[in-house]
Parts: sequence; C-alpha cells; structure tokens
Amino acid sequence: MVFGVAADEVPLAGMPLAQEDLREAVKGCGNPDDRVLRVVRAMRTKPNESVRWHAGEVGLSERQLRRRFAVAVGLGPKVYLRMVRLHAAMAIARRQSRPEWADIAVRCGFYDQPHMLAEFNRAVGMSCGRFLQSERAAA
Repeated sequence: MVFGVAADEVPLAGMPLAQEDLREAVKGCGNPDDRVLRVVRAMRTKPNESVRWHAGEVGLSERQLRRRFAVAVGLGPKVYLRMVRLHAAMAIARRQSRPEWADIAVRCGFYDQPHMLAEFNRAVGMSCGRFLQSERAAA
C-alpha cells in the first residue's frame, strides 16, 4: 500500500518518482537504512537488473532486502522496481514518434515486449500505446 492505495492501483501518470519525493517518504520512516537507499538509487540507474542482483550489490540476501525495503519505503523491492521500469519505458516512448516497444522493453529490464505490456496494462488499466496517445492528445 502506498498512502493507503495498493501499488497496482496507483495511476502511472500521477506517480512521480523524483529523488526528493523518495527522500521525503523515507525520512518519514525514521532512520533510513543506508543499504536500502543505495538500492533505491541503483534501481533508478540500473532498472534492468534483478532484485537479487541489487541485494547482492549491498551485501544482503533477497529476503533481507525485502524486509528492510518494505520498512523503509513502504513497498516491496519488486513492486518498486516494476514502477521504475514502467516509468523508464514511458520516458523512452515519449521521446519517440513511433515507439519501438520490443526495444524499450528489453532496455528497461523486462523479459520481452509482452511482459512489459502486461505489466503496464495491470498497473494502469490500458495499453502503453493507448496511454501514450491519451497523453499526446491532452498536450
């Protein structure tokens, strides 16, 4: 739950992942775990890596990271990483007149295009293409 809303129900368009927002959220949790903060930063710069890889980079098991991450951030690391990947994918798509979804999926750490599209549809409730069209029409 993010502020009382399930992560899968949070609309992608209204969910900024600015570093300051994350710092403020973590500040509210008391003494933030330095290793979790390092993982959060690394996930934003290396979204194509797995949670297990990120955990290993800071000397934690995946299970230890899950527990610490949930306390510090309020989400599990997989949910957070999925959101980071979806935001990264849409940022790339916005810069392309005709997005190459398969290439975007691989660049952002998804197994393939169908997996990315399914994750996006689950999180937002519409396809990547339709979401992008609605954004462009509103601009």
